[in-house]
Amino acid sequence: MSQLKDVIHIQNNLNKDFKIVLENTGDINRKTVYDFIRKNRMYRYKDTLQIQKILKIYKPDKNTCIVDYNEYSFYSIMAVVNGYKSFYLNKSKKYYKDYIYHSLIINNILPEQLTYLTSRFVINKHIKNYIVPLLIVNDVMDTLNSKRLMNMGKIHNIIVIRTYEDNLDIYNQLHLLDYTFYKIGTHLNRIQNIETFLELDDTTSILCRHSNSKLITQSIVKFD
Repeated sequence: MSQLKDVIHIQNNLNKDFKIVLENTGDINRKTVYDFIRKNRMYRYKDTLQIQKILKIYKPDKNTCIVDYNEYSFYSIMAVVNGYKSFYLNKSKKYYKDYIYHSLIINNILPEQLTYLTSRFVINKHIKNYIVPLLIVNDVMDTLNSKRLMNMGKIHNIIVIRTYEDNLDIYNQLHLLDYTFYKIGTHLNRIQNIETFLELDDTTSILCRHSNSKLITQSIVKFD
């Protein structure tokens, strides 16, 4: 029995509107997210606005790509619609066949614009020759899969959508690699002490901005 699907038009506060294919049944957690997208035609509003800003600042070309570990493919579809090559990581092979492939087709995007990977341990060989304007993860630990590129200053911005337990040691490693941390809200707010922030806030997404980033720092408000 085939599973019913919905096509949702995403068009509010975007550089370019797009359509995304969603399942209309599923587990409780996933359905909650999908219901929010259906109702609001948007996903994680504050994170999305920041991602839109980054996609607009950079120029998509053969030397740049977006890397996306988020459990929902919303941002990868957004990236390819905006002209970027995207590498999306999800261990479920079925997810591509049922949802991502159809999302690409209805947006008139060639399938090769989005590379679907089911293992996070192969990402380096795929992106080693790229500049990465944006890496999106749910678990900050996944940033270490691309540490070689981070050592070279080639991953300019990381957004951590925090659905896993935080690891202070990883943030400290990122700091030593020349990343600065910001709380994503209506504005970006500088995190002066990452340890204190993690203790007081366990949900808000974090932007890790490398010194090579094109994101304008003058627009960033400091957070103590």
